[in-house]
Amino acid sequence: MKGKISMVNKVLISAIIVLCVTDIFAQSSINNASYVGDTTCESCHTKQSETFSKNIHNKAYTVIKDTERFKKLKADGEEGRCLKCHVTGYGGNGGFIDEKTTPELAKVGCEGCHGPGSDHKAVNSDEIAEKKKTILRKPSCGTCHLIHSHEG
Repeated sequence: MKGKISMVNKVLISAIIVLCVTDIFAQSSINNASYVGDTTCESCHTKQSETFSKNIHNKAYTVIKDTERFKKLKADGEEGRCLKCHVTGYGGNGGFIDEKTTPELAKVGCEGCHGPGSDHKAVNSDEIAEKKKTILRKPSCGTCHLIHSHEG
């Protein structure tokens, strides 16, 4: 058996490769999309929107914007360190610019976790399999939640 790959292992390896390639293609589609805001999501995802309105992510920008730390970083031109996790789409196509220009994105909205929604919106609602390919269905929470300690 040494040096040989069993049929089960071949199938598992093939499945992993397919999943990785599928994820890469789905991610590339998401990377080319633009942010459209939560109101676009609300029309089809009513229950999720109602639940989210009470979620702490909805206040992610509010909790930092008046802190001394954020004010100092903003004065130093380094507010992006905070904004990449505390708003929706900072630095992305159609994403958060500032509170005055894009107030609807001054929170971690649907697209903050699931990626920009323009491609998702563009697919006909009865093409469920295609719609699922255009949105990050299992976001990586650790991207923001494990990025650093808020101390120091």
